[in-house]
Amino acid sequence: MTVNYYVECPVCHTVTRMRSPAGYVYSTPVRVHCGKCQTLLFGEFISDNEHLKAYFKPQNCKTVNKGKYEYRAEASGEIICGKMVAEEGDVSRPCLTAVSPVLSFLQSMSMENKDAFIDYVCYASDLSDNMDKARIKYDLYLNEQFELLKKHFGHIASTCGYNLYDNDELFQYIYYSLFFDCAGLFKEVELKKLLTEINYKIYHLDIKNINDYLRYLEQNNRLDEIESKLFELVRLYLSIFKFLAPAVGLFYYDDASRINKETQGISTCSFNDIKNFYLDAFEILADCCDIVIGLDNIDKRFNYNAFTNRIDMIKFRNQTKGVRIKNLSLDEFFAARFNLKTDSNELRNAVGHNNFEYNGITQKLSFATAKGENKSAYLIDVALECVSLSRSAYVLLFYVYELKRYCFLQKGKRLLLNPLFYRLAKPQNHCPCGSGAKYRNCCKNDVEKRKKIKMMRYPKMSS
Repeated sequence: MTVNYYVECPVCHTVTRMRSPAGYVYSTPVRVHCGKCQTLLFGEFISDNEHLKAYFKPQNCKTVNKGKYEYRAEASGEIICGKMVAEEGDVSRPCLTAVSPVLSFLQSMSMENKDAFIDYVCYASDLSDNMDKARIKYDLYLNEQFELLKKHFGHIASTCGYNLYDNDELFQYIYYSLFFDCAGLFKEVELKKLLTEINYKIYHLDIKNINDYLRYLEQNNRLDEIESKLFELVRLYLSIFKFLAPAVGLFYYDDASRINKETQGISTCSFNDIKNFYLDAFEILADCCDIVIGLDNIDKRFNYNAFTNRIDMIKFRNQTKGVRIKNLSLDEFFAARFNLKTDSNELRNAVGHNNFEYNGITQKLSFATAKGENKSAYLIDVALECVSLSRSAYVLLFYVYELKRYCFLQKGKRLLLNPLFYRLAKPQNHCPCGSGAKYRNCCKNDVEKRKKIKMMRYPKMSS
């Protein structure tokens, strides 16, 4: 079902003909700028699939009866769509749009990826709407309110295969929940490959060097500090998920580089909706990236404190955040998976110093670099960068998880992993849990008992 509706600007009274496909999420944000005066028009699009209804619910503007209009645009809560363009017409004239955004969406990815994306959009949108409630267990964990966690979340945890009788099971459940909430940032095949590679790499690092690094981190309470910052970053991502949903979808495309950013954009957010996340996420990740270089130092130079440029960990952490990121080598394993780049530093600096201009109609940001060069980017570029930063946060949080799990292991507590890590393990292989024992003598029997644990898949909403 596709709905046409007419929106009147509260400032200049210009009418825009809007077209929106009914989606899977009940309520999604709509943000478009008036084509004449650039006033931001916002509301929400309702897809009431239970009653087979779909309609626009205006907030600072109003809908008007069918008639003459001066502009047209598309809006979708789940996919990219056509930007605002001038087109005088009336209801008797066909809307001269290009290919339907839904058809374009379906042609851009496999049916399997389409279904997986829609399932995640529905799950994450519901989570975003209820973030104040969803964050409670993470806040209790960070504040070490373990007894309250066991009391209020024990039953839910048991349905996922976790019995919160002690703190190691509680730790496993909290991280399982967090990873599950954000797993849709990746295609399923991509995520399985990424996490199993990291798991294998960490548990094949030199044990003595890992222990030295953990002692250093413990002395500075650094691991807990990074964990707390990353939990907050994940919460921020989930709280603005509906603004970013179409950008998340582009990571499911077979080839997202083929989209035309001049004519296609996103209607779920304005620049101000995601600006703070764009700036803050980079700052947090740059502040926490010493974990990444510490692991790469162990892997390549056999000591967490062995740098290539005559500095040590203390000097590294005292550098500016931009310099820290430049010191990460994407040729090395952990930095490559973390994948935090400085490509958009020029734009980030311009935005941070309010040295830019934004055109809401074209969704284009224009800015000057420190060298005086004039450059530009689109709103979709910023949204994609926000998703990339969220993916980097996911990977970094998995590094933290593996290091913390290693701490449990050193204390003699073997922690069972999610079943996806055992998919390729053969009985004679070393167990993926890192115990050093053969898989057949370690986790194999327990894995069979935990088949209830979800494999990073969401409730089926796409069928």
